[in-house]
Amino acid sequence: MNADPASMRTRPYTQKEINHRNRTMSAYNIYSALFYQDFVNLDVNTKRRLMIKYQIKDLMEFMAADDDSIVSEPEAGAFEVMKIAAGEWNAMNSDLKNAWKDRCYAVNQLPVLGVFKMVPLNLVDGLNGHVIQSLTYEFDHFCSLMNQALKSNTWIPDTVKWKTFGKERFELGSKIFWSFYFNHLLKLRIFGDWSSFPNLNPCEVVYRSRMMKILHVSSLCRMEEIFTLNGVCTFVIRDNDRNHIYCCGGKLYVKEKSSGREGIGIVQDEDINGNITVLLEIGIRIKVKKTIYVEKDGTWEYNCCSHDEYTIIQHEPSRITRITKSGNCFFVMNKFILSTDDLNDIKSIIR
Repeated sequence: MNADPASMRTRPYTQKEINHRNRTMSAYNIYSALFYQDFVNLDVNTKRRLMIKYQIKDLMEFMAADDDSIVSEPEAGAFEVMKIAAGEWNAMNSDLKNAWKDRCYAVNQLPVLGVFKMVPLNLVDGLNGHVIQSLTYEFDHFCSLMNQALKSNTWIPDTVKWKTFGKERFELGSKIFWSFYFNHLLKLRIFGDWSSFPNLNPCEVVYRSRMMKILHVSSLCRMEEIFTLNGVCTFVIRDNDRNHIYCCGGKLYVKEKSSGREGIGIVQDEDINGNITVLLEIGIRIKVKKTIYVEKDGTWEYNCCSHDEYTIIQHEPSRITRITKSGNCFFVMNKFILSTDDLNDIKSIIR
């Protein structure tokens, strides 16, 4: 497995190395990928020796497999193979490590297949028109899918299903769970540059890594501000035939202090001082301090949300989860159906 330095430098590139999009890999990245590939083809005795050496399995397990035909041969899982690879790498002599570094340098110089380095000639003429057309098509498609999600009467049948995104774990319940792929131009138009997402408030990006972000949007008004393009809001839909408005916003669960009755409300708005306005299902509005999401624990802090008449039990924001650099994401939404009969409430929510 640890070949001599000369053969390692001249070993043919694997298809994975040729097709890989990352050209900043380390020598260990290259080594571990090939180690896993080579480990599968090792003879049984060599595999046993390595598993015993790195305490993946013990000798008694192999003896049991030899003595009893019913007992299957112990195998190393993917994580355990990587543990062996790390051990072998740490024990490797400097000449062989330098050979891996040379191979790594050569792999990183390979061209990245499938990546456009310039605008194709047939798109240069009328480029602005092509960009506008692409944005229009993608935004129409986005609106169509989200409208379908909000207006559908079909709920996810498993109402006790749990989801985990980042460190937050929550019950899906009656919330809408919908996947979507953002075209790069549309993602750029809605959120801004990937590195900072300048179109969002800092507190709305609750988790970020090089390749993924998780967003929490608290109020209906913020959903409007973020997702309204050219006079159309993706998450506010008027249905004049049914006298309904379908919308998506944060949900607040409250308990009345005097009676102990529980209720829910839609988080209508939020201000720069950290206050949120909530329209309760009984038709009254309350204003409380915004709940705080503790990213380290994936939990919510409610102690700051004091109110004379109500205790805040739970806050469910609109979640845009696992939005990746490539554009894949999941929406977890609270659906509300409002009647257009109460004009005062509608005017305050739909601006």
